Parts: sequence; structure tokens; C-alpha cells
Amino acid sequence: MNKTWKRVIIAVLVIAFLVWGSTQFTVVNTEKQTAVLEAEKFDRVAYVDAIWDSKLIPALQNDSKDLATILNALSKGLEETKDYAMISVSGAYNFRVKGTGTVESVDVTSQEGKAIIKVDEYDGNIKVILNIGPKINGESIRDGAGFINFGDFKDQTEYGQVSKELNTRAGKIVSAALDWANMTGKRISFAGMFTIKTTNQTNLNIDTVTITPVIVEGID
Repeated sequence: MNKTWKRVIIAVLVIAFLVWGSTQFTVVNTEKQTAVLEAEKFDRVAYVDAIWDSKLIPALQNDSKDLATILNALSKGLEETKDYAMISVSGAYNFRVKGTGTVESVDVTSQEGKAIIKVDEYDGNIKVILNIGPKINGESIRDGAGFINFGDFKDQTEYGQVSKELNTRAGKIVSAALDWANMTGKRISFAGMFTIKTTNQTNLNIDTVTITPVIVEGID
């Protein structure tokens, strides 16, 4: 076989491969692909916007448990609070509460501000702390809201993003709601959530409750 025929055969084989390959692979339009990915991207801000005023605030204002009542029950043991809690699959007890009290002390030396509260109608030994932000951690707002369910989201990432956005928003609102540095000795009302985790807790010693408030107001 001479060189000319070899070249012809090689050329035919290359063309045949290219034709075959064109039927096996789809050319992806990167602009369309990007648009689809952006459309499917979860918007945590939009989600929280949609529930904040329409569902979360009304739930706190109209369907929260009295904190003093829960603390009195908790003083007798966690089992005594079952009727007031939303219990997660993990076994965590999540509470949506409201109450009034006197600010005993405030620490705003870090972004994770704290205020210790003497709760009205409660004389027990459980210390009550409010997370006053602006930085808030944990999942108490999401898990204590009562209507935000894991099954409503595509995956754990979206579920976690909701918690972060709720914390960010609550932290900004609560930290700016009052002049916390000068609130010691003053009375406030508040509504928010707290969680008691039971997983891997061999000796559950509940001597402190840390509440993440969403609503706080001064009482004249």
C-alpha cells in the first residue's frame, strides 16, 4: 500500500470518528448552564423575607409559651417540659417563649453580646441569658419556630443557610433595639427561642438557659 492510500484511509477514519463523536457528545452552552444554576440557587434572604413578618413574628407574639412557666417546670426536670417543647429528631427540646424581667447585667465587650435577666414570676436557680448579638450562633430560632421543616428544603446546606440568615437578622435587630450598655437594672419584655440538647448528654445539668430573642422592648 503506497503512502497516498495510507493518507486517504487515515483521513477517512478521522472524519468517521469526528462524525461519530458528534452524535455522542452534547455541546453545552455555558451561558444557559450558568443561568440554570443561578435560577436553582437557594436565596436564603428571600426565604426569610417571606416568613419573617408573615409567620415568625406572629408566632412569637401570639403562640409562645410563658418563660416563667417553662422554667418552673424545668426546675423539676426536663421531662416536665414535654408539653411545652417541640422535640427534634435528634432529641433536642426546642422552646418558643416570651417573658418579662429585669436586666441584671450586660456584656457587650464582644460581638456575641449577652444579658442576664431576672425573669418575672420565677424565683428558681436557673440562670437566664439573652443572646443580644449582633453575632448569633446556633439553630434555636429555626428549630424553635415551629414551622420550618428540613423536608421543605433540597438539602442540609439550604437548611443551614436559613438558620444563618435568621440569626443574622435577629442579631442586627436585637442589638440595635435597646441601649444595652445602659440597660442594667431596667425592665424589658422579650420573645424568642432556646434549645436544650440531649444527644451525648450523660448527665444533663440544666442550670442555665440561653435564649435567642427576636423581639425585645423596654418597659417604662
